[in-house]
Amino acid sequence: MVLYKDKSVEFAELPGTDLHRYILTREDGTTEELIGVTTLMKKRRLSKSYAAADPDVLAKAAARGTAIHELFQSYEMGEWIVNTIQYTWMDAAGKEHMELEDCTGMLNNYTKLSKERFTAVAVEYLVSDYESVASMVDFVSRVDDHTVDLIDYKSGRTMDKKALQWQLSFYKYLFERMNPTIKVRDLIGVHCNNARGLKAVSVAYLGDEAIETELEAYKEGREAQPAKEAVPVSFGLNQLVPHRPDLEMLLALKMSLQKKIEDVDEEIGDAMEELKESMIEQHITDVAVPGGHYVLVGEHEVRRLDSKKLKSVDPKIYDKFTTTSMVAPALKFYKDK
Repeated sequence: MVLYKDKSVEFAELPGTDLHRYILTREDGTTEELIGVTTLMKKRRLSKSYAAADPDVLAKAAARGTAIHELFQSYEMGEWIVNTIQYTWMDAAGKEHMELEDCTGMLNNYTKLSKERFTAVAVEYLVSDYESVASMVDFVSRVDDHTVDLIDYKSGRTMDKKALQWQLSFYKYLFERMNPTIKVRDLIGVHCNNARGLKAVSVAYLGDEAIETELEAYKEGREAQPAKEAVPVSFGLNQLVPHRPDLEMLLALKMSLQKKIEDVDEEIGDAMEELKESMIEQHITDVAVPGGHYVLVGEHEVRRLDSKKLKSVDPKIYDKFTTTSMVAPALKFYKDK
């Protein structure tokens, strides 16, 4: 399998940093800097903002992530590798730090995953529309002569699955236009923060229309609108419950709090899975947390009556042990889509 390559777009790393640029050289010799996909996503509010995060933490995480990427990519290209990564990062005061990390467990788990699912075609494969945007796909894996999977490595504490979906959807859109005879089957994020948490997650393609809409909005310079909180619409609540004028406000507050809880659950999902696995490995059944404690419930068998199957097999027995009762009126909430 041969992938299309066009040298008119150059990937240029900025010396001494983890930053880079994409430079388009036209036929007339003029040049233009193209925007990277992840930068475009930030401008279009398609990924989380880390503006409030500690810059030292971000700098260290970026350098570590680059080192892990290079480790896995070296393995995929059949190069000689060691189990220890070494990387340097610069703090806000301008002081340089060098870090060493043993990645034996992480690398072992990755190689196992790779042998089961991946076949290397290319690493750091540049995709572009040769007009406004360009990016490097971490890893292209062969499925068959006309099909590939696109893989992106994520080394943060948690993985933003929505941002991953946008990023890989941009990659698929650009890749297939550069390689019209090759189709992208799967979009895969490999979360590799540590050995225990290493896992592959597939995300669905968002579609050509969604990607083209965002590209056009960027080209036209349109500002991305901040996401609006979902607020219940009033259908005359003050008239229906006149003695509780605060009801609509309280329902809006409830909706807002539920949304925040959902966001927190998504944010800590990977960490909670890691907590469970640690408790299993260390034979811990109870751990204290703010406001209470988590108890590990071991694997066990649960038996339930399949009433639908019973009804189909023996309707008389089903009817004999079925009771009928009246259900009181109740309010059921349906969330706006």
